Amino acid sequence: MTAPNHITGGIVFTGLFCSLFSINIFGNPIYISTCIFCSLLPDIDHTKSIIGKAFYPIAKSISKSYGHRTITHSIFALIGITILASIIDAIYFNNSNLTLIVFFSFFSHLLLDMLTLQGIPLFYPVFKNPCVLPANPELRIRTGNLKQEGIALFIFSLMTIFMQDLFANGFWTTLNKSFGSITHVNKEFKNTNNLMEVTYNYIEFGETKTGKGIVLESSKNEVKLFSDNKILTISKNNSNQKKIDLEFELRKEKYKYITRKFISVTEKEINQMCLNRVVKGTVTSTETFILNNTSKVENNLIFENTYSPIFKFMDKDTLKIKLNRELKQKQIQLNRIDKINSENIEILNNYKKDKNIIEGLINSSIDIYTRNKYEKELIKITDKIDNYKFKKLEKESIKQEIIFIKRLIKEDKKGTFSGSIQYLEIPNKTEDYKNSIEITATD
Repeated sequence: MTAPNHITGGIVFTGLFCSLFSINIFGNPIYISTCIFCSLLPDIDHTKSIIGKAFYPIAKSISKSYGHRTITHSIFALIGITILASIIDAIYFNNSNLTLIVFFSFFSHLLLDMLTLQGIPLFYPVFKNPCVLPANPELRIRTGNLKQEGIALFIFSLMTIFMQDLFANGFWTTLNKSFGSITHVNKEFKNTNNLMEVTYNYIEFGETKTGKGIVLESSKNEVKLFSDNKILTISKNNSNQKKIDLEFELRKEKYKYITRKFISVTEKEINQMCLNRVVKGTVTSTETFILNNTSKVENNLIFENTYSPIFKFMDKDTLKIKLNRELKQKQIQLNRIDKINSENIEILNNYKKDKNIIEGLINSSIDIYTRNKYEKELIKITDKIDNYKFKKLEKESIKQEIIFIKRLIKEDKKGTFSGSIQYLEIPNKTEDYKNSIEITATD
């Protein structure tokens, strides 16, 4: 084939196979330059080729020693140039994607030449027989035939234009985008570091819901989005959500969570830290608090992605009512333990009294029959004493809890929060972030 077809065909072939590894050959000038160069490189054995003219002394030497379409068009040349590329890539480019691009673009030249009438000796110099695709010569291209070469160039050029999305997004991303399901959003979410923006469309309670959101979390059956300043959950398991259709785009920005650690901050300060942010983390406090006005009371909390969470200490009077209720429960529990322990001791003492009585009867018995009867009773009562599963219930820890609760009831100090939170940096919310203060002991 001629140089234009090797270039366009090499771009199509290399771009397609590199997309399987999420490599965009148009994403870097070095990538596309390498692709074009290596797609022409095997013709360095021909002095009249573009690459041969550029490296004329080398082309002349190879042509004189081996001729055209021999050693440079073999699988051994492909292996050699790939190894050399991997060494250069490791030393100068820190193991970038150049090795794959070199391999596929060089191989594209060999493959395209196999489609010609002459073919190439792919296993030269071990076997010099030409390898061709397909076997029927009438279906192969004659090099230099303007009509055939022109058709091939038109097809390759057209494919290059229409495959730009595939090159840019990668094969697997393009595949996942075509399904528009939660499962495929999850697959892409696991394989990317870029922010994913989802356009959703579904029916809930007979009403159509549409909009856009940033993916925060994802699983096979569920995706959580940040949309319109709230956390939205779309789930296969939600029977009220039907006809779910999701289209996603990968944004240039990366997922970036900023960590803030804090010690002894006030209620106002922690709420200002979380204001207008998607936040997750761990928070502990010196007093009982609630999150987002829920009924669940906490002293320490691990929470997932929440938008602008509000932490609030319980009202003092409400807290004291709760603490007094807990105090009564602890005292009831302590009384119950005392009662159980007392009952166990009484049962055991009764067994011991019975044993003493039986032993006295044995000693006072004259006839053997009566003695044997009491000895059997003694064995039974001794077994009961030995096997009685009595363990005095511990109550010291409950006493300590009662002392702690009584101290909390008497205390009247302001509570503080400590812990660590992470908030997601989301573009186009810069102004919201400016309204939030940074309270941090350690970043």
